[in-house]
Amino acid sequence: MTLENKRSQHTKSLIKNALIDLLLKESFNSITVKKICEKAEVNRSTFYVYYKDPVELLSVIEEETIDLIINSFSLDIPSDNIIDYIDHFLIEVKDNHERFKVLLGLQADPSFSEKLISKVGQATLIKTILSEKVSIPTSNITQLIYCGTFYMSGAYSIIVKWINANYDLSTKELAFVLRDMLKKCFDI
Repeated sequence: MTLENKRSQHTKSLIKNALIDLLLKESFNSITVKKICEKAEVNRSTFYVYYKDPVELLSVIEEETIDLIINSFSLDIPSDNIIDYIDHFLIEVKDNHERFKVLLGLQADPSFSEKLISKVGQATLIKTILSEKVSIPTSNITQLIYCGTFYMSGAYSIIVKWINANYDLSTKELAFVLRDMLKKCFDI
């Protein structure tokens, strides 16, 4: 990576972190480009080099977060046990606390949760089922999709509750809760 690319990435990171910090304190509708730039300590013209407006910036943060989640489930963790995958993901959530508190917390945008459940659900449900060696007849794929949606919506709600409760369970404890919920959902 060239020095110019490193600077560009650093500046983008400052801008994204500024928006996240602001969202921890105020509603999205009250945040302006000026506030973001003041917090990031960059010029408005610098902001506009990278982003059209705060909506686009938030969209970029959301997409990066979805990618982060999907990537956490695609790692080659040396285990067939889904607990390790869920635990790894929950550690990512804790390590990126502010980002997840903003995107999944009490004031979160409902459209993000729908995108998250849809995109992450598709990627992780297959991995989960394969890692637990579940045999579900492919002839009933519609039922599988509905069960998957049900599970992902429940898992999402539990994770939001966990974040808002300031991580009252360890990542491993919550991983067992989510795994047990999966087993009940799919009757495995």
